[in-house]
Amino acid sequence: MLRTLLVFVFCIFLFMGYCFAFELDVDSIINNLPRAYTGTYQWENSNDPWDVSVSFSSVKKLNNGNIEINGREYFINKKDKNKTYESNIRAIIDPKTLSFEMEEIYPEKKDGFIPMVYRGNISSDLKNINADWISPKGKRVSIALKANTI
Repeated sequence: MLRTLLVFVFCIFLFMGYCFAFELDVDSIINNLPRAYTGTYQWENSNDPWDVSVSFSSVKKLNNGNIEINGREYFINKKDKNKTYESNIRAIIDPKTLSFEMEEIYPEKKDGFIPMVYRGNISSDLKNINADWISPKGKRVSIALKANTI
């Protein structure tokens, strides 16, 4: 009986330690997440590359333990600098798996424009984000971002 009780108490402390470590990881991600990234945006099989910059204005922990990020993204066509797009973004990071999901939020609808939700991962050092969006017709758009360094 005493042995069973000790094993039970040990498991509780082990579980509490795991939860505490998880909280530290979430706080570490929130505190260390770069607030600006730059990179490329490219449709598969396309010769029309775009530069993209993303900036995060708010980062917070959600009740489910995930991390929510809000900010802006800005696209410039590499071939025609007059082609630009801008949108608000909302992203979610799962701190357990480092999965990354970012959705575009447009204040006004533009004809033929479909808001995208990119799904991928953020690196464990939080410096690289790689994500894709698949169109309704099955075409892939990839976004590759690197943290801006000072």
